[in-house]
Amino acid sequence: MTSSSLRGDGHGHLPAWRVLALGQVLSLLVTGTGICSTLLVARGKLLPMLQSTLTYVALALCLAARRRRRFRERWWKYALIAVVDLEANFLLVLAYRYTSIASVMLLDCATIPCVMLLSAAVLRARYSRQHGVGVALCVVGLMCAVASDWMCAKRDHASIAEPAPAPARALFGDCLALCGAALYAVSNTFQELLVKKHGPADFLGAVGSFGALLGLAQTALLEGAQLRVARWQPAELGLLCAFCACLVAFYLLTSHFMQRADAALFTLSLLTSDVYALAFAALSQHQRFCSLYGVGFAVTIGGVFIFTRARAPTALR
Repeated sequence: MTSSSLRGDGHGHLPAWRVLALGQVLSLLVTGTGICSTLLVARGKLLPMLQSTLTYVALALCLAARRRRRFRERWWKYALIAVVDLEANFLLVLAYRYTSIASVMLLDCATIPCVMLLSAAVLRARYSRQHGVGVALCVVGLMCAVASDWMCAKRDHASIAEPAPAPARALFGDCLALCGAALYAVSNTFQELLVKKHGPADFLGAVGSFGALLGLAQTALLEGAQLRVARWQPAELGLLCAFCACLVAFYLLTSHFMQRADAALFTLSLLTSDVYALAFAALSQHQRFCSLYGVGFAVTIGGVFIFTRARAPTALR
């Protein structure tokens, strides 16, 4: 990312405050998908692949008429990104079945170091030592969050004497979230590259089409049996529609954000979703957190602050 992309006088044509405001809208949309998934888990209706697939179907339908360019020479690029993005969504939504919304949102910060490495390799972004320190602190904070999840799950497991291994479930959910974050980093980095080169409508229409086809096949394979016996209540259908609406809006706005900034700033902008998720978990679910979670949260935010205070990374396009 060049410094001009933050000032808004380059290809972005937007002042910095509008780019940052757009990032906060995206952060709220991410939190909305997490809240919907958490509530669907409570109702026993979480279907990760179906939820992701409906989003791609909506994107394909919304952008079919706007996609004007032919992409025969690069269709395989869109197909690969669709696969990576689909599986990232699947893993992250599935993680809500095993761990809390606050943990999923915080562990999604793992996207930051992954994006940084990929941007350096693919987009030739040059990062300073200060950027490295900031990312290192984020990684330490993530490790604290994982340890906190295990400690809290062990405490709750001991207090209610559940037959299921609750700590192991929490760790499994954390691993799903981390794997999803790594795949998101791949998707975000190549999305930045293709959106700036070919435009958002071309990218989203193609990825939506490929994602819908792949998602429908995986939904039939993984969740077909659940769908045949499921009985949906109006509230559950409303949550499913709200999830898809939030994610579709997120994809549409993300592509515009990528035209004006880069994948690293995009990932950092989503970190405030941790605050929103933490507030939801504490106020709505009355969830108690171990002190180590607070340490991890503070360290992660400190790492982000150091990263953003560093000079914007330059890139050789």
